[in-house]
Amino acid sequence: MIRRFSKSKADHEKAVMFEDIIDGYFPLCESLRQMLVRNGFASASITLMHAPIMDIPGLAPDAPVPLRLRHGTAGLADRLDIVVALRGDDLMLVGHGKWRWHGEVGAQHPNLSAQTRLAEPAFVQGFGLASGVLHTDLFDRIKADQRIGFAVFHNS
Repeated sequence: MIRRFSKSKADHEKAVMFEDIIDGYFPLCESLRQMLVRNGFASASITLMHAPIMDIPGLAPDAPVPLRLRHGTAGLADRLDIVVALRGDDLMLVGHGKWRWHGEVGAQHPNLSAQTRLAEPAFVQGFGLASGVLHTDLFDRIKADQRIGFAVFHNS
């Protein structure tokens, strides 16, 4: 499902626009880690829209999701814009979004946890960056190429 806009080998050094489906049932951070590895990215900026989410306190990250929510809460992510980067063995997630929880419990938490689970697989779009020597605060170490033709951030 990865779509590359040019077929030259040099494009592997550029930002790659892509579409993918990330797994549900895993914590969001694990689903995004798998996406980066599967696509060969060191970091990516993605948008996820209209995905059911759930928060089940005490559920181990590798535990299967129960068929029925007996405790915890469910909700809907209307839109999440996330930058995700692999930093060695660690995963860094930052972003913003709009989501809602069904019930009163989630309304008390202004941040969405990286351990929040998707209730089903979700479609994402964005751009991915390969690992390289250029160090950035947000995307960590990426490959640089002056021919990319766009800037994620320009400090003037």
